[in-house]
Amino acid sequence: MVHPSLTQGTFDIFNCVEVEGKSYLVSDISIVCGSSEHGKLIGIGVILLLGYVLGIPLGAYLLLLKNRSKLSDSDTRFRYSFLFRGYVSQHYYWEVFVIFRKVALITIAVFFGRKPQVQTLLAVLLVTVALLGHVLARPFDKPVMFYMELFSLCNSFVTFYLGQFLFIDSIGNSQRSKLADGLGYIIVILNATFLLVFLAVVGMSLTNWWKERKRQDSFRQTAVASMSALSQSSIPPITHVLPVELSYSDGPGIIVKKKGSSVGNYSEDLR
Repeated sequence: MVHPSLTQGTFDIFNCVEVEGKSYLVSDISIVCGSSEHGKLIGIGVILLLGYVLGIPLGAYLLLLKNRSKLSDSDTRFRYSFLFRGYVSQHYYWEVFVIFRKVALITIAVFFGRKPQVQTLLAVLLVTVALLGHVLARPFDKPVMFYMELFSLCNSFVTFYLGQFLFIDSIGNSQRSKLADGLGYIIVILNATFLLVFLAVVGMSLTNWWKERKRQDSFRQTAVASMSALSQSSIPPITHVLPVELSYSDGPGIIVKKKGSSVGNYSEDLR
């Protein structure tokens, strides 16, 4: 949640707009781009870009790549499971791909904000690539997560695609206004549907978790009760069993040996 916000703030440092022959910073029009004040911000922006925007996902990928053969170890899972949990083993790096997808979307939103038609076209292209990668790779280990992500990407694709109709030149202003209202209703319905499906999935997951917890608690209570009853029983427990060899005479000059078992240190010699 923090990474996209700081990424947008970093990109805002480099986003300038030209007004009457001068270039100003979009996020603060009191700062002239290219001035000494803006130069200081550029230095900070470069550090944030390399160390944070790109450094965190690249560092996470290198960390996973280094430990890819030990991802099933308990120690590795305890430290880094937040980076690959929920994904299949061959796509342990998929969270890094998701982060870069968000960075690309923020790049489009920040630097193409004054060109909405180009912005929506690039967004459609980005979501299409993400959809193809998602369907071909199938990175999630649970089907419900796969379909939730698929629904989310399809929802984004339809939203950006419908926005293209607002840029048709042959549509008049009155028709454009009605079209915008209709497309707005469709987008609201799509997002509301996705929200309801998401809440339903979360509800089912919580219900299954609660049932599993109750089952484990019931099993634990039964085991404790059984152990308590066994400890109060009058039958002494058998500590260990030792092998013993029994020998006896079966006649003149004949010795018969039989192997048996004995509890504790008990043994007997039959003659």
